[in-house]
Amino acid sequence: MCCRQRVRAFLRSLILAGVLAALTFHVAAAQDDSSSYRDVVRVLIDQTYSYGTVDILDTVLAADYIRHPGSTDITGAKAGIVALRAAVPDLTASIDLLLQEDRYVVARFHMVGTFTQPFAVQEGAAVTPNNQPVQFVVNSIYRFNDDGLIAEEWNGFDNLTFLGQMGVIPTPASRPETVLNYPDLVMTGREIQNKAIVEDYFAAINSGDFSILDSQFKGDFQSHNPFGKLDRPGLAADWQRLKGALPDLTVSIDLLLSEGNWAAVVYTMRGTFSSSFVNANQSAIAPTGRSLELPVVILFRFEQEGLVAESWELYDSLSFLTQLGLLPSG
Repeated sequence: MCCRQRVRAFLRSLILAGVLAALTFHVAAAQDDSSSYRDVVRVLIDQTYSYGTVDILDTVLAADYIRHPGSTDITGAKAGIVALRAAVPDLTASIDLLLQEDRYVVARFHMVGTFTQPFAVQEGAAVTPNNQPVQFVVNSIYRFNDDGLIAEEWNGFDNLTFLGQMGVIPTPASRPETVLNYPDLVMTGREIQNKAIVEDYFAAINSGDFSILDSQFKGDFQSHNPFGKLDRPGLAADWQRLKGALPDLTVSIDLLLSEGNWAAVVYTMRGTFSSSFVNANQSAIAPTGRSLELPVVILFRFEQEGLVAESWELYDSLSFLTQLGLLPSG
């Protein structure tokens, strides 16, 4: 190793030591003051995805940490970040929104970079780089334990968009929007009311009565999901088409949080593809009889008058299509 390389390595070690020291301080503070939880998540996202400093996971994650879906542990989380940054060396992550309720922190962030190096998908196999720009968006919710460490994470991420951009599968017709239109957190004091509206919305999905969209959602409401953007009538029609194809469809709230003019939900969609799916153009997809169990992370933005203005929903649309038998597995 030449002198210049040794100097660079020494400087990197100093920077890493400084980051770990700062993060240790935030974690220690979080044990006594939950307001530090945001700082831990902010540093975690920035240092791991933008700089590849995966060693900080040992500092901020609990020994029994688990990430949903997929039950990923610390070792798996490290391996995923290392593989992604090896393939996209210029990867940077930017946080668009941070919310907190008690021991839970909600983060929406997007990542951009260029796919210039092989991407390892499994041992001994790699995807050849296409030298194309890539952009991903993530909705994540983190739960802190009594020691101020992250014990659990719920991750909303679309593998169909991700793998399409990496050239593993055909590129989807549209990519989800990455940047929030109105990312400001406004302390409205309406958290209880926001949660009630969200609960009513999911009850409406289960019952099939979407009149709540007319009373509690703005006229220019927009829903953003991995398959595109929907207005208020489009959202109702989308759910009705899905319920027509999966007559036993149910949605259940697993986690509901709110701060200011935002609410965050983890919910699970379950059902059986037992009837034809009729598209908006009246073409039909024959049922496969396959069952669906899909976790979803969705954010709702409320206007100050209490109406829902936007929703930003993320789930693995590749898993969605595969479970329904519309794409081959593996």
